[in-house]
Parts: sequence; structure tokens; C-alpha cells
Amino acid sequence: MIYSIVGFGKGKTESAIGIAVRAMACGDDVLFVQFLKDGTSSEIDYFKNIPNIYTLFGIVDKITLPQNLTTIDKFKAQSLFCDVWERARGYNLVVVDEILPAVDMGLITLEQLEELVELCNANNIDLYMTGRVRQKSLRVKIAAIS
Repeated sequence: MIYSIVGFGKGKTESAIGIAVRAMACGDDVLFVQFLKDGTSSEIDYFKNIPNIYTLFGIVDKITLPQNLTTIDKFKAQSLFCDVWERARGYNLVVVDEILPAVDMGLITLEQLEELVELCNANNIDLYMTGRVRQKSLRVKIAAIS
């Protein structure tokens, strides 16, 4: 299954954590990735001592907004995406929290997101994507690939 949890306000990351906990309770291996976050969020503390989850984080030192993006931000997002791409095949569930705003801001391309969806579909991996998307046309495209 491919899930995209999009919208303004609270609940997207909480939902992603919930699906990860459910998968782990069923014995599934989970790759939990947070784009645009550095791993210091309190919700991540729960995962620190659980064996069947692997977490990755975008190393950010600021609130990432369209008006303050740098080439370093793009490099970090691309590096994290490559890490997800390399690791995804080893998991039953891949959660990519905040990947959708990374696409919305051009840090990750829509084509890369589509390739990740195809990879997960081809390997029977559930993919759970979250984030706020400002562009309506992009929200429509994300809904279509989900």
C-alpha cells in the first residue's frame, strides 16, 4: 500500500508513528525517515531501543522554508533520499515523514518520489509519506501516485 498523509495542521507525524508502531507489533521491519527534521523530536525517543526499526534523519539546523533554501539543503535532502533508496528493500514498511514538503520545495523531485513509489510497489513494501504541500497541482499528483 502507498499512503500519502497531506494537510495543514497537526497529526501527520503522529499518524506515521502510529502505523510504525502497529507494523512493529506485527513483527515487521520498519525504516522510519524524517526529512526536514534532525531526530531530536520527542516522538522519536520511543524508537531508540526497539530492534526492528531503523531511523534516519535529515540533518537540519534551521526551519527549512522556500525562501531560505540553500544548495547545502538540497545536498542533504538528496543524500538522505539516496540512503532511503538503498535501504528500502530490506523493510516491510518505509515511513518518509516530511518528504512531501521536500518535494514541494524542490529538494526532492517528483520523479524521484515516483521512482520510490514504484520501488516499493515492485517489492511489496508499504510506503507511508507525510507532509504539508502548498502547491495544489502537486497535491493532485501525489494523490494520483498514491
